[in-house]
Amino acid sequence: MEGNSDDLLDQWLNFNNQEQGSENLAEEQIPKASPSDHYPLSVAQQRLWFVYQKNPESPVYNYSEIWNFHGPSFDQGVFNKALECLVAKHQILASNYVVFQEEPVMVFRREKSFDLHLAKDNQEESDARNWLTNLASEAFRLETDPLIRVGVCHLNEQYLIGITFHHIIIDAWSMGILREDFADFYVEISNNNQQSNFSLPENDLQYQDYTSWQKDLPESASKSKSIPTPSDSFLDLPLDFPRPASPSYQGSIIRFSLPKNFTDKVGKLIKDFQTTDFNLFLACFQILLGRYAKSEEVTVGIPVFNRDKEEFKSMVGYFVDTQVIEANLEKKKLFSELLKEIKNDVLEAISCQKPNYEELVSNSQTAKDQSYNPLFQAMFVGHSPGENPFQNHGLPVDFEVLDLEVSKFDLTLHHFGQKAGAYQIGIEISKDLFSPVFAERLCQHFTTLLEGFARILIWRLNLIPLFLKKRTNFWFLD
Repeated sequence: MEGNSDDLLDQWLNFNNQEQGSENLAEEQIPKASPSDHYPLSVAQQRLWFVYQKNPESPVYNYSEIWNFHGPSFDQGVFNKALECLVAKHQILASNYVVFQEEPVMVFRREKSFDLHLAKDNQEESDARNWLTNLASEAFRLETDPLIRVGVCHLNEQYLIGITFHHIIIDAWSMGILREDFADFYVEISNNNQQSNFSLPENDLQYQDYTSWQKDLPESASKSKSIPTPSDSFLDLPLDFPRPASPSYQGSIIRFSLPKNFTDKVGKLIKDFQTTDFNLFLACFQILLGRYAKSEEVTVGIPVFNRDKEEFKSMVGYFVDTQVIEANLEKKKLFSELLKEIKNDVLEAISCQKPNYEELVSNSQTAKDQSYNPLFQAMFVGHSPGENPFQNHGLPVDFEVLDLEVSKFDLTLHHFGQKAGAYQIGIEISKDLFSPVFAERLCQHFTTLLEGFARILIWRLNLIPLFLKKRTNFWFLD
């Protein structure tokens, strides 16, 4: 998430600000849940529980970062106490998930809220990173394991700290909160003889309050409009390997940097089309998928924030909702028309005006096939930049997201925004289906599309080339 685009976040915040004062459920504050020894899962958590039940040995929903402490800035005792304070403040971090009366429920650990692993001192950095990656790639047992795993590597003049969570307790938004709170605790404990004055406010809302409130919502409130029957078009991409009966979730992500001279061109396209780089890249991705699958109907999933209440914005937990963006790639349609349709669809998605993924799946009339994801098989993810609160506190600490060898879907395009003046994208592929060559080819075609749009704004979809070669002053389809 370092150096990423906050484009979708800006769209969501702008829309949310415009909606302040409107009459909707977001105005009513949620209540504290009654004390209990177990709590319901949120709708989003139930999705991850289902995947876990299918393949409990997979780390597909592990999320890991490396925190790089430079020089003598790292103190193991301070780190441990700061992490304990973090768990005390955000109780979801100490949760486990078990079955009670045939339903999955959330319970809380009474001790040992994180696993700590120490590597041998003074390794080579490459060896340390491999060790941290292997540690982060171990699956969690949701029923019994602490869902935070920490690895500590002492190099010559730095400490590499790998911190891994299961996604059922955090999302990307939560990580911003956790970094900020951890930095606060670390500085306070360092300056106070390894003591913290933190105490949890009595009325502080926790994620289990949200899940209990969500479960008790009346059906009329949770479903304000009728659920349409979704498009069940299957994205029949050309595969390098036969599709297995059940996905292994093994994958890889190949990162690419677009040419620096594209940055200004993309900026001009955004201005000319009055859109955002998120919408522009999503449109290009859907055009490519349509070409590959030889289909005029392409559905792609996008993750969106589901934090429409003020109290949710400071709450740690898994709030991600998956929205389905449908693109009609009718041959005579202008690219500008497609881009406008996608822009409107994305705005509806991030404003919670569209049905959520679970509602669409339950309303689908197509028989479920365990070999692929229903409704969509490709995902598009725009990443927010993530501030560095460590440096804001004077701590010489950098952080980076660790790429794990997993893939949640057949294919995912990650939009990482700009770094050093160039757009960064990542193509995450299922190893069951694709080779790295496929990702490289997709990146080349993606670049070609952007180049074509930068040169000629008024393209009809059936004329947009994937292969261009320059002849005098014109670009032709090969």
